[in-house]
Amino acid sequence: MKQIILIFMIIFTTQVTLAQVKTVKGTVNDANGLPIPMANVNVQGETKGVTTDMDGNFSIPVEKGKTLVISFVGLETQKIVVADDSSIKVQLKEGSTNALNEVVVTSLGIKKSKKAVTSSVQELKSEELVRVKDANLMNTVAGKIAGVAVTKSASGAGGSTKVVIRGNSSLTNNQPLYVIDGVPLMSSSSSQPNETFGSLAGGNTDGGDVISLLNPEDYDGMTVLKGASASALYGSLGASGVILLTSKKAKTQKSNLKVSSVSTFEQAAYLPKFQNQYVASSAAGASTTWGKNPDGTYTKGTFEDEVQDFFRTGATQITSVGYTAGTDTSFTTLSYANTTA
Repeated sequence: MKQIILIFMIIFTTQVTLAQVKTVKGTVNDANGLPIPMANVNVQGETKGVTTDMDGNFSIPVEKGKTLVISFVGLETQKIVVADDSSIKVQLKEGSTNALNEVVVTSLGIKKSKKAVTSSVQELKSEELVRVKDANLMNTVAGKIAGVAVTKSASGAGGSTKVVIRGNSSLTNNQPLYVIDGVPLMSSSSSQPNETFGSLAGGNTDGGDVISLLNPEDYDGMTVLKGASASALYGSLGASGVILLTSKKAKTQKSNLKVSSVSTFEQAAYLPKFQNQYVASSAAGASTTWGKNPDGTYTKGTFEDEVQDFFRTGATQITSVGYTAGTDTSFTTLSYANTTA
C-alpha cells in the first residue's frame, strides 16, 4: 500500500512540475520596428538562455513567474515576467547613457562621436583639471594622459612647463599648440633657463608661458590631439600636437556660484653641505688652494651645514570664485582667481 501511494505522489509531482514549464516564443525589434538578430534572451538567475535569429525571433522554455532578460549591445535592457501568454513582442530602445555615443572635441572645435574618430584623441574631464591644483594648468595633468610628458620648471610658481606629446619631433621647439574655444594661442618662447643663475639683465629668467596665465576652474575639459593626422587642420603650428580647452558654459535658467581654495606647502627635502674647516690661503705665492687649519696642521676637511636658516617653508595659496548664469539666448560667466606664492 505504501508503495502505491508513493508512486501516485511521484506522478502527481511530475505533472505539476511539467505544467509550470512552458515554451515562450517572441520577437525582438528596435525602436524603428526592425528585427534585431543575435539579441540575448536569458532567464534571470539561471544559466539558461538563447539568441534571436536573423528575423529577431526566439523560443525558450521557462517556468511561469520567471523573468526574461532581453539585451543587446548599445540598447537598453528589458525585463519581462512570464505570465499566461505564450507569445511576446519586445522593443528595445536606445540607451540614454551609452559609452559608444560619447562625443569628443576634435580639430577646429568640431564634435564627433568617439567611435567615429580614427586618429588618436584623448579627453580629460574638468574634475581632473582641478583635483590637485597648481599655478600652471599643465602641471595638474602630469601622468594623466598617455603619451604626454610634462616637465615642471624649478623656477617656482608661475614658471613655464615643458610639454612633449609622443616624443621629440623638432630640434628647436616641441611645445604643442594650445587652442581655447577654437582660438589658437600664440605662445612665446617657453624655453626654460639653462644656466645656474638667471641673468640680472633678465636674459635668462623664466617668465612663464601662456598656459600659466589660465585658470583651470574656467574650463570644462581638455582634449589632446596626438600625431599629424589628428592635428592636420592646424598645419605646421600643430606639428607637435594640439591641446584643446573648452570653456564652461552656463546652463539655461540656472545660476551657479563656485568658490575653491587650495593651499600648498613646500620644504627642502635635503640641503647642500659646505666644508668650513679649511680657510682660503691669503699668502702671496701660496702653492695650495686652501690654507692650514687654525692649529697649523693639514687634516682632511669635514662638512657642516651652514645654510639651514637660508631656506624657509614655501606656501602657495590659490583662490578662485566663479559665477555663471544663463537664459535661452545668452549666458554670462564671471570668474576671479588669485595666486599668492
